[in-house]
Amino acid sequence: MYVFRVDKEADDFLEIKKEYKLTKIGDHKPELRFYPNQLSGELKGKASFAILFSRDTKDIDPILSEIQENMRHSVMEVQPSLFNSMIMQYALEEQKNIVYYMYEGEKGLSINFMALSNHPLFEDNSVFLALYNPPYEYFEGLTKEMLPNVGVVPKLDVGFTEGHIQQQNIDGGLPFERILGEVARTVGKEQELYEMERGIHKKANKARNFGEITSDQDFVDRCINYRKACAIALIPAVTQIDYEMANFE
Repeated sequence: MYVFRVDKEADDFLEIKKEYKLTKIGDHKPELRFYPNQLSGELKGKASFAILFSRDTKDIDPILSEIQENMRHSVMEVQPSLFNSMIMQYALEEQKNIVYYMYEGEKGLSINFMALSNHPLFEDNSVFLALYNPPYEYFEGLTKEMLPNVGVVPKLDVGFTEGHIQQQNIDGGLPFERILGEVARTVGKEQELYEMERGIHKKANKARNFGEITSDQDFVDRCINYRKACAIALIPAVTQIDYEMANFE
């Protein structure tokens, strides 16, 4: 999330005011305007809206609440009773890292965690979950004073022993950059984050598992045991030459 200051004395002020729909800034009134994430260009401008506030107030909670309610994210709210089955599904079967946020009270998900779920470092290999009012008996060592808390379960080895899942817990009140760094380190992406932040990271092309399925065992090896989405094309058993001879004699 970025905050920009607009200079009304700049030569292009009127152009900027029109493009970014800054309706009050020229009238000597402060204005906050929210531009939704995950949108770009004209759509981002059209979906933006002003956040009203008084320059005399020092309470920024209403402002943060409005941003929080309108921020787009990739976090799934889950019941604590389903958490273990989520670990089996995502960390084991789908081989993805699980990053979860435990909280209570009325503030809801933090803006930092919502932003974390949108970070490109995690877009292909991580799942973000949220647990409201987690029962302390489900999470060994967890206390009320530790909330909000960010937990990380790296993807599980196929031969892991049930009941011995390694988890890392991070103070959910830390600044965004600290939480990002800790999560990246826990899931083995610290170097990738370093390169990404310095503009030297190039995303590698995904390897595709192309091939022909000629037996039940091929199907098991290429689809059932692949642990990722499997797309199968059903092709007629006729060659191009046979087709042409039958239709263009």
